[in-house]
Amino acid sequence: MDNLKRTYDKQKVITALLQFSLEDIPLDELLHRTLDLSNTIDWIALESKGSIFLVEDQPEVLVMKAQKGMTSPILEACRRIPFGRCLCGLAASSRQIQFADGLDERHTIRTEGMLPHGHYCVPILFGDRVLGVINLYVKAGHRHSPQETEFLAAIANTLAGIIVRRDAEAARQRSEQEFRLLVKNLPAIVFKGYLDGSIDLFDDKVEEMTGYPKQEFDSRALKWTDLILDEDRPEAKQEFAAALKGCKPYLREYRIRRQDGKPIWIQERSHIVCDDEGVFTYVSGVFFDISKRKQGEVALKRTVEKLKKTVHATVRALTSALEMRDPYTVGHQRRVTDLACAIAKEIGFSEAKIEGMRIIGFLHDIGKIAVPAEILTKPGKIGEHEFNIIKTHAEAGYNILKEIDFPCDVAKIVVQHHERLNGSGYPKGLSGSEILLEARILAVADVVEAMSSHRPYRPGLGTEAALKEITEKKGILYDPGVVDICVKLFTEKGFTFESTGCGSDRWGGDSRVNLAGPGPAPVDHNNTISSKPSRQPSQR
Repeated sequence: MDNLKRTYDKQKVITALLQFSLEDIPLDELLHRTLDLSNTIDWIALESKGSIFLVEDQPEVLVMKAQKGMTSPILEACRRIPFGRCLCGLAASSRQIQFADGLDERHTIRTEGMLPHGHYCVPILFGDRVLGVINLYVKAGHRHSPQETEFLAAIANTLAGIIVRRDAEAARQRSEQEFRLLVKNLPAIVFKGYLDGSIDLFDDKVEEMTGYPKQEFDSRALKWTDLILDEDRPEAKQEFAAALKGCKPYLREYRIRRQDGKPIWIQERSHIVCDDEGVFTYVSGVFFDISKRKQGEVALKRTVEKLKKTVHATVRALTSALEMRDPYTVGHQRRVTDLACAIAKEIGFSEAKIEGMRIIGFLHDIGKIAVPAEILTKPGKIGEHEFNIIKTHAEAGYNILKEIDFPCDVAKIVVQHHERLNGSGYPKGLSGSEILLEARILAVADVVEAMSSHRPYRPGLGTEAALKEITEKKGILYDPGVVDICVKLFTEKGFTFESTGCGSDRWGGDSRVNLAGPGPAPVDHNNTISSKPSRQPSQR
């Protein structure tokens, strides 16, 4: 009969604790009720006195959270107890129930006027964690039994489960609160979506963005896909379908129409969630209103186009000034530009770099403005002194162009276009990789055009002679890779100075080069494309 009563009492106390845990009461109140319940068991003969400690922020320190019948001196002395100190600290450090039938040597915390008494100090354990200690008083001389320790351990275990569940619930609530604050402060709509186009929303910002009340989306009366503009819907649907195949994240941009009829740009960053078998479950993501960014892109594009027109106008003005002094210059600059652009494209230059090559080609001889016209157009052989004057045009071009903010380093390339690989060029005698790749391209195009075309002092030598010249001097004067591409353009790709192309068409003149052909060759922008040497240098 005694065993049956003890089992009943244990179940009664545990059931009451579990019921308390379901109530919306603070943890401290629950701990106080635990102390009261413990005193209802008459066969343990507990004193109406005790406390419950929990481990909080500081590890291995017990903090008193509830008490019953404790005097002020004891409350002060036992407010915080390190693991290992007094009976409660020993229960925590040993993870074992500590029992004392009086004030023995383990009872290290004592106060003046303390009456004789005994203790049950029961650790509250959850796995390998010590959550706290239940401290219950018994009369001095009380003899403990296995049934008592079993009963108190059951209370401690039940309390441990309640504390852990409450901690988890508090952590969940904190997480939800943080999530709500995050969602609230995000400049976007956080959503959960489904295949039919309906969405669940986590805040009310949808009304601010779209003009439609959140309730319309919640009730499924309105679907997000209903807002997408008809002209943007096919592409948006295609992008979603592609992501759906792999259950992967996706980014797409499209326009929706607000309730007031105004279209706005949306950027959707989402992730498709699938189950273990790869079957679609839902899509989660955010909607950003990127209308202002799109407006900025349009404005930026207009600014870039305006700057391009300014650059083109600057180039036209400079080339016009040179054309007035040298009637042979206009054709030469255009043809050199056509060939240089064709070589650049074969090498693999980007459109932006080819654009830069056009500017360089048209301006590479701008320094000849500083050369007397009678020398430029002299029909006979020029002397050494006259040639030295002509050679100054490279540095003169640099000085003219260096202060103009072109989209590429035009001035530096122009000053180098008469440099040669073996250092025999001018004005600095640069060699090898010291010469920029664009300047090496320009050097080859310049020589081929000059030899092919008529000049006041000699008839044109023809393309075949020009290609022979650069081939014989490749690796000595000219970049081998550039030479090979130039020869290939003429011999295999049908390039001529009269064919349709990319040089002057961007500047209001004729189009003169055919850029059809296979993909680009690899380029080393610091060194020659091919470093195999040819013959020893020869002077021209």
